[in-house]
Amino acid sequence: MKTLWHKIFQNLQAILKRYILEILKIMPLKKK
Repeated sequence: MKTLWHKIFQNLQAILKRYILEILKIMPLKKK
């Protein structure tokens, strides 16, 4: 079970990182 949760957590972290990076890319464009 622990390994499964660890894998899910890693996947969520990767998705969150990508999502945040995309938002940071879009934000400056909207400010202009």
